[in-house]
Amino acid sequence: MPDLPKQHVQISAIRTPPTGQMDYFGTGKDAGLILRVSYGGTKTWFVRYYTNRLGKRVRAKCSIGRFPRVELRDARIAMRDILADVDKGNDPAAERKRERSFQDLATVNDLSEQFFKLRERQTWRGRKRRNLSDEQGMADNYILPEIGSIPPQFVTEAEIDKVLDKVQEKSSAVRANRVLALMRVMFKHAVRRKWIPVNPCENIQNPGDEVPRIPDHPSDAEIRELWRRIEKGTFSKDKRPITISAPIQLALKLLLITGQRSSEVSQASIEEFDLNSGVWIISGDRTKNGKPHKVPLSPLAISIVQEAQRLARKEVKCQPAGGGGVED
Repeated sequence: MPDLPKQHVQISAIRTPPTGQMDYFGTGKDAGLILRVSYGGTKTWFVRYYTNRLGKRVRAKCSIGRFPRVELRDARIAMRDILADVDKGNDPAAERKRERSFQDLATVNDLSEQFFKLRERQTWRGRKRRNLSDEQGMADNYILPEIGSIPPQFVTEAEIDKVLDKVQEKSSAVRANRVLALMRVMFKHAVRRKWIPVNPCENIQNPGDEVPRIPDHPSDAEIRELWRRIEKGTFSKDKRPITISAPIQLALKLLLITGQRSSEVSQASIEEFDLNSGVWIISGDRTKNGKPHKVPLSPLAISIVQEAQRLARKEVKCQPAGGGGVED
């Protein structure tokens, strides 16, 4: 590690390295001052210091400027100012990085763009988020029209309340709760990245009261009637007959018996069913929580699955052989 020359003329005479860069370290009164010389001829001043970040003592580096625009005398003055700021418990390099982030993040529109870029790459319980399009819709329809042009660090609780009022006018208080939850996460992301100092949604309460849903279980008579209509069909409002194909009948019956989601039933593969043990294991990539789900099968459910398997084998046998090309 070469020592930093003490004279302006000596610094001017430093030769550039053939490749990469070379650091010259100050000694004595210049301890902490660094001159970095690159192979392209650029000479840049830095100040090295120690600070605490996330509870750990780390070595940081803060740039001053380039030589000869910033002479040795000016670099020494800047070094003393930076080290005095460090002695007060500050972190000048982190502060400058935060200021640059504020410049790059001019408005809430910019924050939203950065947030959703990250959101697209995130996973929730082992799978990609399924509500991403709904979140983007809430941002485009409610958040950005009201506060999109405001710098995120200047958004106040009053602006957040305006957004929530608009949501309740156009939709409902429950929808406003969802929009508030999205804004909380968005501004929390900005706080974590040091783009803004505080989260303006921190102390805002949900606009609407969430009433838990009370399940309305169908009666035995209603279930029998539904089963009859699945098998026999029904009529439209204009009295036209409506019939249901055999595969759809089996899927609807399995839905009714097992109580699973429609996508889980319609996308089930034969390999998921263990009819000897009487269980159906839904793979984790198709469940809501991303974990395999074991569903016990009643004798009636087993018979429906067996019928679906027979129907699938029959359809495979009926498919024509060959590539199915068009004859000339």
